[in-house]
Amino acid sequence: MANKAEKKLEGNILILKRVLAIRDVVEKFVAEYDHERDANQVSVRLETLDKVNKEFQQVQGEIEKLDVDQFEDHIEVRTGFENRYCVLKGFLLSKMDNGQPPLNSTMINTFAHHTSSSFHHRLPKIDLPKFSGDESRWISFRDNFLSMIHSNKDIPTVNKLQYLLQSLEGEAKKPFESVDIQADNYASTWDALMKRYDNKRFLRKELFRGLFELLPIKRESAQELNTLVDEFQRHVKALGKLGEPVKHWNTPLTFILCNKLDASTLRSWEQETRQKDDVSYDELIEFLIQQVRMLKSVSSDLQHRSQGTSIKVAGPNPKKLSTFKSVVNAATSEVKSNTLHCPACSEKHLLHQCSTFNKLSVSQRRELVTQRSLCWNCFRSGHQARTCKSKFSCRTCQARHHTSLHDAAPKKTTPAVPSNPPMQQPAPSTSAHVGTSGSAHPPEVSMAIQSNHSTVLLETVVLIVVDQHGKEFTVRALLDSASMFNFITKQLANALVTQRTAVDVAVSGLGESVKQIKRQITATIKSKTNTFSSTLEFLVMKKPSANLPTIAINTAAWNLPSVPLADPHFNIPGMIDIIIGGECYHEIHTGNRIALGNGLPLLVETHFGWAVSGKTSTNSAVAPPACYISTTNRSLESALQRFWELEAVDNGPTHSSEAVL
Repeated sequence: MANKAEKKLEGNILILKRVLAIRDVVEKFVAEYDHERDANQVSVRLETLDKVNKEFQQVQGEIEKLDVDQFEDHIEVRTGFENRYCVLKGFLLSKMDNGQPPLNSTMINTFAHHTSSSFHHRLPKIDLPKFSGDESRWISFRDNFLSMIHSNKDIPTVNKLQYLLQSLEGEAKKPFESVDIQADNYASTWDALMKRYDNKRFLRKELFRGLFELLPIKRESAQELNTLVDEFQRHVKALGKLGEPVKHWNTPLTFILCNKLDASTLRSWEQETRQKDDVSYDELIEFLIQQVRMLKSVSSDLQHRSQGTSIKVAGPNPKKLSTFKSVVNAATSEVKSNTLHCPACSEKHLLHQCSTFNKLSVSQRRELVTQRSLCWNCFRSGHQARTCKSKFSCRTCQARHHTSLHDAAPKKTTPAVPSNPPMQQPAPSTSAHVGTSGSAHPPEVSMAIQSNHSTVLLETVVLIVVDQHGKEFTVRALLDSASMFNFITKQLANALVTQRTAVDVAVSGLGESVKQIKRQITATIKSKTNTFSSTLEFLVMKKPSANLPTIAINTAAWNLPSVPLADPHFNIPGMIDIIIGGECYHEIHTGNRIALGNGLPLLVETHFGWAVSGKTSTNSAVAPPACYISTTNRSLESALQRFWELEAVDNGPTHSSEAVL
């Protein structure tokens, strides 16, 4: 067998020598090429070169299989042949009478017969195309440079190299910073740039991904819509240049682009095409261009009105009849909040100055602020308390909410069970600081403990999670004010079409156990019962929580009021898909509660419905004791700073997640 393999290897080596000899003949033809004498041989030589390449690939593959011990040497032979093949084919293709040379060919200086006097050393006053390494802009740069510089036979090769290096920026420039300005270096520099970025398969993938990752528009805006249309068209045109049949992609392109539009523009588009069975991508682009023009026109008119225009009449004593002032709609420009009317009474004054607002109870004030989507700290719109830039905070507790929203002892309402006496609030979670004795900055820890005869029901809700493309998922969530992060299961994160970002977060647990989190995603949570929504960042874990509750709870004897429950199956063990931590915990709650009676938990109102929270008996001897704990590797000082940035709603019990067990 060994002799047979050796003979086969020797035969393949002889074939390889013959193939390389023919390649050398083509190489000599290229080196001695004279256009007037040899132009008619180019197509034949090109055909020969392709046959040589095909034979080489076949015989070299056989040799590599038979002679594994010398595999590294054979790889060098293969790469050397590939480089020389590309140079030869690029030269031959450039000499064919078919217009401009192909985009992926290796260019060699073929303009030696041009004298330097035929080139004026100043180009027309146009900017050179620039390229910084962004793959989505490579096609445009490549075509522009080929047209302006590369294919211009009047430009000496050394000047082409100068223009090429001047066109590169950032990451694209770094590999070529040490290139000497010599004519011989232009071909190799251009060839290296092409090999680095002219990967059609990779470019198609990146451009197509770019279509999906373009940021959607959240409000009607001429500038944002114009940017979206320009970027979308740029990606589609680049795909077309790569040979993709974009002219036949009407349905997918219109679907992707419509998913990026704000609600008002999308409504206008549907109204425009309501009587059409088929719409094209070009029709959508034309409609959006017209929308941009309309929005710009409206914005300009309203801005001029908002500056105030006085109307005068002729006469000896002209009187100022009226001054027209208009608030520019948020669809076209931003407006200062002090130009708005009071959200409580519609008069022209600030909310905290409103007598109607100040007469309301604290819970009613909170409800009004939440319904109007105002910041709990400064009463302005467009942001939340945790991102409020105001230097003021509650004068009573220094938390990040307005003093008028402070409620030291929120009242409990019991409309469904008035006969039940008031009960002491349960303590379903215990906060502690665990660390070395005397440590000034121990880690922050939160626990929830379950015994054999009782358990603590943590707040679970059913809500909707929306990914970047508008796809909705109904999930079960745990609300945990003691968690410093939001968490999501790996299974749900994989189902969401949303971009992941790399993070390095250490989540600590009981016994100093630590889990390292490496991925984070952004998604929007929505209520199934009202318009509440919030966009949050989630750390991805395989299973951030055990099934909750840990055992089934018999609620037959409970006198549950007729209210919409946030989790209709709160008493049945089930999987937790996401954990919502302290970041927006208090924004989710309204402050209203219903006590169910002694030994029973509370009903707590959230934007997702009424959640059940608190201690209750289990009457079970089989339920194992359980302790859930979540901690982050932060100092006490930073943990307190994080806490005061939250919007405090009440002083009720806090709950913890089992994120690290």
